[in-house]
Amino acid sequence: MQVASQRVPLRLKRRFQFGLRALLLAPVFLAVVWWWGTWPERTVRQFKARIASGKLQDANAMIENPDHAEPGMELILGGTYFRAHYEHELFELDEPSLLDLVTGQRTCKWRYLEGMAIVHVNRSRLGARLVTGEPLVLRIEE
Repeated sequence: MQVASQRVPLRLKRRFQFGLRALLLAPVFLAVVWWWGTWPERTVRQFKARIASGKLQDANAMIENPDHAEPGMELILGGTYFRAHYEHELFELDEPSLLDLVTGQRTCKWRYLEGMAIVHVNRSRLGARLVTGEPLVLRIEE
């Protein structure tokens, strides 16, 4: 009889310890999920800040261009224009899907004279492609 009465408090103690650990780890887990899900937004904010401060080389370093692209598949954007239109809608990211939140990426569509490009933000890198899927070289110049 003594053995059975000792097991109950031990079992309750273990459940309490497990629940307490889970409760203590929940804020850490939520902070990591928030940090991962908002990574693309922070990347775009950094990109815009670098353009606004005139650090175009740093902004171009954030762009992941393809190794090879068809001739003429280059989009050169003027840094002076973007500094004048710092909060322009070109930088507005699309609403994230569940897959976007899991993979840490987002997209936005940029209209330009020859058509439309899709800019994808994958964690701390930006890249561009045409709507048809062809790779596009993106560069910011003065």
